[in-house]
Amino acid sequence: MVTEINWDKLADMLLFATNEIIIIMPSVHEEWIDAIERNQNNYKLSLKVCIDNSEAVIRSGYGSITSMEKLKSLKAIIKQCDGLRISFISIDNQAFFIFLESRIIAGDLKGYNAVEIDLNFATSIKSSFFNTEFDRISQHLDKPQEHLNIEMLNEEQYQDVKKIIEENPPCEPDLKRKIGIYSNLFQYTEVHFEGANLQSKTISIPTNALPFRDNEFKKMLKTKLSLFTKEQTKKWDQLLDIKSRVDLLRKKYLTPCNLKKDRSILRKSDKIAFQIEYEILKKWTMVNKNNILDEVQLAINESKRLFKTELSNFLTQNPPKEVLALHNSKVKEELINDCVDKIISKTNIPTALSIISSLKLEVEYADLTIEDINDKKLLNWFKAKNLIHESDESKIADFKNAYPLKY
Repeated sequence: MVTEINWDKLADMLLFATNEIIIIMPSVHEEWIDAIERNQNNYKLSLKVCIDNSEAVIRSGYGSITSMEKLKSLKAIIKQCDGLRISFISIDNQAFFIFLESRIIAGDLKGYNAVEIDLNFATSIKSSFFNTEFDRISQHLDKPQEHLNIEMLNEEQYQDVKKIIEENPPCEPDLKRKIGIYSNLFQYTEVHFEGANLQSKTISIPTNALPFRDNEFKKMLKTKLSLFTKEQTKKWDQLLDIKSRVDLLRKKYLTPCNLKKDRSILRKSDKIAFQIEYEILKKWTMVNKNNILDEVQLAINESKRLFKTELSNFLTQNPPKEVLALHNSKVKEELINDCVDKIISKTNIPTALSIISSLKLEVEYADLTIEDINDKKLLNWFKAKNLIHESDESKIADFKNAYPLKY
């Protein structure tokens, strides 16, 4: 008979069992065992359990490792069966196949989720898993199914699973749902326009390129020079237009979060529109950054000329020994020019193409973490920024236990 077994009904059955409880399923939720502990007859109950003794079922939300410890304290007979995925429960004179969902997917048992079976069929199932305990009543039934590979709980294997779970515990199902709701609503998103700060570009002269042994002379020469002036970069309207468009895109879709340094929040409902505008801007940027290629190269050439002039003047006023040894002014000038050329050749002066190629528009996404979900200040920030409405807040902030205990 198809039926419904919700938590209230199941709790009543476990609380008021008088003779026998048999549970055969991947793992058992701790709340089920809590109900058995509260049963006034638990000291005389015949309690038998068969599970899949593995880490996977715990992480998949089908039970908890702590339930095994409680079953041991209740003197339960515990067996294991690799790959066990059926869910069967027999309480006194009733038996059911229960079609459970992982708690990660669904918390409480709702809807038509069970099939009640007759006692003969139930006895056959029980004898298949606990044949030694049912020898007397199962002699007329089919032989136990040996291929099921059922054995008593392997304590060493159980302790290994327990250690792994304790060292790296799975997220609680409610928290998983909470994270899922946050992740469905919001995402960290950053738009980076890399290499756009051209006024900060510099030329650095390697110290080993200078024709001086005296460190004082090396210190006298400015070895780090700006590649562009502010006046030059202000003239590159296309570049400034890219920066302003990026700023507009950020302002339209992203909310900077002062609680998370250099992080902004994007509504997932806006993500498609954001991505469309971002891709349009990225293509526009690729075209327009090349429009200033000639102007950037002209500015580099001008900086290079000024650089050479400054070097030449410095070496004329502070000639190295090789120049001091000469008497002819023209020969000195030629040697100084040679020195300047050598210094220039050892100095990494970028080309306009290399600089423009470094200009990149990129987007970076990141999901909210468990720590973010538990951060009350962050939740309040979402409210203050009107990112969370009342309906969203109730989903995020008001989470009850998946299985409320019945006392």
